Amino acid sequence: MKLSSTLGKTISDFCENKFTNPADNHCAHYVCHVLEVTSGYTCKAHTGGKGPAACLRVQELFAVCPQVGVWKDVPGDLCLVFVTDNANVDLKHHTMRNVPKKHVGILSGGQVYNYGNTSDTVVSQTPGDFLKRFQKTYGGDQALFFGTFPAGARTPEPESGAAVPASAGAPAPESAHAATSSRLQIRPQTSGEKTDYFARLDGGPEYYVARSVSYLTYRGLHQPGKMQSGPRYRTSDFKPQYETVAGVLGVISAGESSGFFNRLNSYDRAAFTFGFFQLAAHTPNDNLILFFRRLAAENSAFQDLFPELKVVDGVLHRLIGRHGVSLERPSPRPGHPSEMNLRDFMSYLNPEASKVDDQELSIAARLVHLADSDPGFNSLQVNVAAGI
Repeated sequence: MKLSSTLGKTISDFCENKFTNPADNHCAHYVCHVLEVTSGYTCKAHTGGKGPAACLRVQELFAVCPQVGVWKDVPGDLCLVFVTDNANVDLKHHTMRNVPKKHVGILSGGQVYNYGNTSDTVVSQTPGDFLKRFQKTYGGDQALFFGTFPAGARTPEPESGAAVPASAGAPAPESAHAATSSRLQIRPQTSGEKTDYFARLDGGPEYYVARSVSYLTYRGLHQPGKMQSGPRYRTSDFKPQYETVAGVLGVISAGESSGFFNRLNSYDRAAFTFGFFQLAAHTPNDNLILFFRRLAAENSAFQDLFPELKVVDGVLHRLIGRHGVSLERPSPRPGHPSEMNLRDFMSYLNPEASKVDDQELSIAARLVHLADSDPGFNSLQVNVAAGI
């Protein structure tokens, strides 16, 4: 869907759950129907309807964006645009206060498409005019913030014609992730319906990363047994340090990964699983997040390949421009509110659960390289696993 095709439409054109009263605020409601974002409190839950659900609350939409930041650091021309008083946003903790004076739209082709609650229709403006409109309406110290699309969101089609840069004429700064990814060359090799990926870092030897596979509604990466190679866990190497635990790790890793330190999977609800112990990304304060914290703080080879990750006050953060965004904020698993997941960390590792994307490949290739080349990286895997 092109967002320009939604101009002039009312919320009744999007919501089948009959939450369409013009007296209600529909800015997040419109955005989330278009993007198919169902996190948080939805129109379906509000009315008990049977149509597709959409998040109703701006602050809840802000919270599920994988990355958020100030407008001058906007990463591109297709993202969410939030406007509210500066005092209402805490970028360090990835939160927005629940206050009446806030609004959200979608940037595409240099225009912010948003729901005009006064006109009760979809309208569009440049980012500058969008800010002026709400500065006049809300007063105070209004500011724009960007948010990348939540995991699983439906991405709108680009508008035709030349797009106006999202940062009002200034090029977006190159991220640390982008700078590192430029050192990687990833080569797909397709045979029939199978696509395998190979990588080369800094012009070095080419190595195998993984194969694209599907499972239920997921598509991600997997390493077939016949393609596996690289260093493996051996109990005898670690028994002097870990004694009996070394044997336990050997038994578990034999079933989980055949002992390969570079083993990875990204095709199920955990989003990303890595290493000889198959540490999963979705669990707060456990498994893969523990490994990444240690790597970002202690391993120089990891720090070189993942400069976008930093530990701040014991919490793993991703650097976005000049700001750090926590990757450890727990959020309820959709449909299972009692189970908390690390959605931001999962989205960083695997932004699109239904396809293999460039970021997922880049992260996988960097991790495989480290496991293949750095004994310290693998020793840290063992140390983390021994403590679980």
